[in-house]
Amino acid sequence: MKPTRIISAEDYQLQGAFQAVRSLLLSERYADRLDTPLGYWALPKDRRLPFAFLDRTLNDILHTSFSDLQATPGVGPKKITSLVKLLDRASKEEPTNSNANTVEEGCPSVVVDSSFDPSTVSELTWRKWRDTVRQANLGHVRFGRLAASLREAPSVIWETPLKYYLDYTLSEIRQLRAHGEKRVRTVLEVFHAIHRILENAPCDRRLAIRLAPWFVPGIESWIHQKLETAEPVDWEEMREHLIQPLLDQIAVDGGPDMRDLAETRLGIGETSINVREQARQLGVTRARVYQLFEECAAVMKVRWYEGGHLLDTLFYHARTCVSSEKTLDTLDEMQELLFPRRRARR
Repeated sequence: MKPTRIISAEDYQLQGAFQAVRSLLLSERYADRLDTPLGYWALPKDRRLPFAFLDRTLNDILHTSFSDLQATPGVGPKKITSLVKLLDRASKEEPTNSNANTVEEGCPSVVVDSSFDPSTVSELTWRKWRDTVRQANLGHVRFGRLAASLREAPSVIWETPLKYYLDYTLSEIRQLRAHGEKRVRTVLEVFHAIHRILENAPCDRRLAIRLAPWFVPGIESWIHQKLETAEPVDWEEMREHLIQPLLDQIAVDGGPDMRDLAETRLGIGETSINVREQARQLGVTRARVYQLFEECAAVMKVRWYEGGHLLDTLFYHARTCVSSEKTLDTLDEMQELLFPRRRARR
C-alpha cells in the first residue's frame, strides 16, 4: 500500500498560489503564451530552477494536477516554489528589466549602461527585443553603429550586423564560441536600446525612423545647410557644429587620450604639433600615437560611415566658396585623421 503523503501548511500555500496563477494564465488574454515553454521566463540569476518543467509548455503544466507536479521525480518543495514563481512571472503583462538603462539628456553616449544587468533578461524579453529589430528591418545595422561606447564593446563585434543574432535564443548565444560576458552584454544592450526607443513609437507608413549615433543628425544637418549657401565656411562655426561633436564622440569611444590626440592634430586650442611631440606629451611611443590614429579612424568608420563622402563634399564646397586657409587646412586634416582613404586632395 502506497504511504499517504503528509500535507503541510506550506503545501497548502503553494497549492493555493498555483491554483490562483493557473486560473489567471488560462484566461483568454494569455492564450498566446500557452504554447511557450516555461523556460522562457527563467533568468540566468535564478536558483533552484525546476529543470524537469522548463521544456514543458505552460499549457501542459497548467493542465497537470498539482499533486502530479509534486510527484515528479527530483522535484521537492523548493523546486515547486520556483515553478510557482516562474508561472507568476509568466502572468505579468510586460516582462520588465528592473535595471533598465536610462537616457541622459545632453550626454554624448546614447545609453547610460552602468546599471544594466544581463542576468535579468529572460528568453521572453529577448524574444520581444528580437521581434522589434526584425519588424523595423534593422538587421543590416552593425553593432558598432549603435553601441553605447566602443570602448566597452569588443572590437570583433563592431562590424557584426544585428541579424546575426535574430534566430538565436539567449541560451544559444551564451553557448556560442568566444561569447563571454562582455560580448553578450553588448548584444543585449544594443537590442534593448532599440526596443526601448521603438516600442512606443507611432506607426506611420509615410514616415521612417532612422537610428544613428547622437552626433550624426546634427552634423549632417549643419553640413547640408552649408552646402545650400554660397557663403564661405566659417571656422568658428565649423568648430562648434562639426569638430566639437566629433571630438566628444571620440572621447566616448576612444577615451581622453584619443580625444586629446585628435584635438592637437586638428590644431584646436593650440598650434598643430608633430607626432614626436604628441608622443612626448602623452608619455607614449610614436608607434602608439600612430596606433591611436588608426583606432580613431576605425571608430569613425563604424560610427559614421557616411562621413567621408560628406566631408569630401564640404571641403570642395568650402574651397569653391573661397573659405579661409585655416578652414581648408582643418577639413583636410580631419579627412586624413578620420577617413584616411578618402582624404580630400587640394
